[in-house]
Amino acid sequence: MIEQLYTDLLPNNHVFKMCFSDNTTFLIGRKGTGKSTIILKLENEYRKNSKYLPCYIDTKTVFESIKGEYQKIDYLRGKIPEEHLENYLIERAFIKNVLKAIGHEINVRAESFFSKLVGVINLSRKQQVKQKISALLIKIENNQYIKEIELPILAEVSTKLTQTKEVEKGQDISAGVNAKADINSGSSQLGLGVDAKRSHSTKDKTNDGWEKQFSTALLKVFQITTIIEEIGVILKEIDVTKLVVFLDDFSEVGEKTIKNFVNVVLSPLNNWANDFICFKVAAYPNRVYYGDIDVGKIDIVDLDFYNLYSRYDKSTMESLSVDFTKRLLQQRISGFCRKDFSEYFDISSTSIDEYCDLIFKTSMNVPRIVGYILYYCHQTHTSLGRKITRQAIEVAAENYYEKVVSKFFDIATHSLMSFSEKVSELQQKELLDLVVSKLKSVKRQISSGEFSGLIYNKERTNPYCSHFHFQPNLEHFLRTLELNFFVTKYNEMVNKKGVKVSIYGLNYGLSKSQNLRWGRPDGTQYRTYFIESPF
Repeated sequence: MIEQLYTDLLPNNHVFKMCFSDNTTFLIGRKGTGKSTIILKLENEYRKNSKYLPCYIDTKTVFESIKGEYQKIDYLRGKIPEEHLENYLIERAFIKNVLKAIGHEINVRAESFFSKLVGVINLSRKQQVKQKISALLIKIENNQYIKEIELPILAEVSTKLTQTKEVEKGQDISAGVNAKADINSGSSQLGLGVDAKRSHSTKDKTNDGWEKQFSTALLKVFQITTIIEEIGVILKEIDVTKLVVFLDDFSEVGEKTIKNFVNVVLSPLNNWANDFICFKVAAYPNRVYYGDIDVGKIDIVDLDFYNLYSRYDKSTMESLSVDFTKRLLQQRISGFCRKDFSEYFDISSTSIDEYCDLIFKTSMNVPRIVGYILYYCHQTHTSLGRKITRQAIEVAAENYYEKVVSKFFDIATHSLMSFSEKVSELQQKELLDLVVSKLKSVKRQISSGEFSGLIYNKERTNPYCSHFHFQPNLEHFLRTLELNFFVTKYNEMVNKKGVKVSIYGLNYGLSKSQNLRWGRPDGTQYRTYFIESPF
């Protein structure tokens, strides 16, 4: 099925070709941009060559499965402060389960490899390899084995933190004495405030210290260097030159867990064993962490509209985007329905290319959103024997926004927020409302003639007011809104003052719901529309 239905974002399967290599690859894209589909296609291709061993891991499923069911380990009680024990156990279990999945995939390949060989020599060789795999899995899975390594490491961490705490406490006391001397006896309340602040600061440093030590401790606990060496030996025995580990839904995991996993597993395996191990990681923009990985030596493939197509000029960007939408629709309609495009769309007044252009605008080339749009169109038209129209697609886009996108403010979770996000969900909503309010104001001012520029004359009664621009150094304020499809980066241009600006567009359904016309007038004379001063 994947062979028949896979549709690449670029012509000639170029995105797939960028990923289908022996390098570690990070696929970066928002939800529904096709990361999992590309990974499925890659896994399918690697399995055709026995020299490769693909290992697929759904990191979200692994994380969710251990989050509420991680193993309570009695010997760790009292070794780690109670407030940190749960986090340590979750991250320990996550790393353990991922390593275990890799070990079991190697075991399955070994069984398959030796089942095709006969003879006493091969039987002996099989037993030796199985023993090596068993020893590898014991290092990963067996708590009694791990205990002998883990307890001394945690004791060392505890001693180190205690010594650091004592040094900092002494420094704080000295600073406190000096502060009190300056405050003088007449300001006792302020003196108490200094004491409280010092106590709080010391506690924060201790808490932060334990969290920072998790990566170092777990790296030693799981003996990552030894595991790498043993995996390399086993792969040679079963005639595998490359272990390809797929980490799907990687950004659905908590930020601290992601960072510790990268520091303990992904980065060491990538850096120390890149001749026989590589990773294919599916992640969200602004929810990705590389640790010690040299990003210059890996492939980063962006799937979102601007990041994917920005190497081309604007007209090529849009034509490639519409081309993908057209190929996607034709491939799926042909594959699932065995019918023509015109069987489902009313082409009496709107051409196929015009429909594809509209679906691109409503989805910004995100296949999952295309699916939602067509699902809502099926409910209102196809299921009733009616053909899909432009209006049906626009209403579907509005439904998608109201039923899916806008729910972010009700059900926000860690996986929907950018890393290091300092703006709360409420503030995100206020920021979005501010942008919408400003665009509505611009619309009124254009319609009333207050903005009298000739560029607005063509559509003055119903002007286009869906895009806005600002300096690129402010983009971080919109990261979470973009991650959740409220806005999308559309382009970068130089404004009339010679300053580089980033152009963003509102979600099509949001624009529709606010009666803001999406896009700009057709024609090269309107190429500067988005960077006009009102926007």
